[in-house]
Amino acid sequence: RIEAEIAQKEAQFRFIFEAAPFGISWRHVRPDGSQIRLINDAHLRICDLTREQVEQPGAFASITHPDDRARQDQLMEALLQGRVASFAMEKRYLRSDSSVVWVAYSIQRRVDPDGSEEFLSTVVDITELKRAERELAAKEAQFRFIFESVPVGLSWAVPGRDETRIVNAEHIRLTNVSAEEAKLPGVFQARSHPEDLARQQVLVDQLNAGEIDAFTMDKRYHHRDGKVVWVRLN
Repeated sequence: RIEAEIAQKEAQFRFIFEAAPFGISWRHVRPDGSQIRLINDAHLRICDLTREQVEQPGAFASITHPDDRARQDQLMEALLQGRVASFAMEKRYLRSDSSVVWVAYSIQRRVDPDGSEEFLSTVVDITELKRAERELAAKEAQFRFIFESVPVGLSWAVPGRDETRIVNAEHIRLTNVSAEEAKLPGVFQARSHPEDLARQQVLVDQLNAGEIDAFTMDKRYHHRDGKVVWVRLN
């Protein structure tokens, strides 16, 4: 009965181990230096290695990007010295077809009572996530370039939340309100001419009520040095 239960548990473990959509590697190192390694198919597929290649010393190190390897070596040293029980990092594997795969890599270490060590590592393919991050960064850089370069003052905010406001350089020049000050409630009202502010508030109320979709008006901003700047506000 015990043998049957052990066989059932091993079958369950094997199913989970092999069916996981991320790479799993387990290594048991005995005090005499001999070791046992288990690695699932997903790990091999992500790294583009065969089971025969994995058995070669330094197989994973040889396909790790040099920059990432240097960081991993430092973290691994801390792990082996017992200063940390685990660590995680993002790293790159250089595949045989010259492609690069980004992974989220994690490893944890356990020392058994007999002095042997166990290492459990996982790799998750995040290549598409990294590509999306690069595209998002490029789009944001484009937006920032346009936002800061246009010769028109621009201000953006979520209604009712001044802390979200962003303004470009031209907006700062025209209003004499810095990017930090722009996040303070009532700062633009304080710099506006009272007559203009009254007219603007009527239009803002209509906008908020949904009676109009937009408005344009000419108004004045008072700078700290006493200068008055006329602007066309839309």
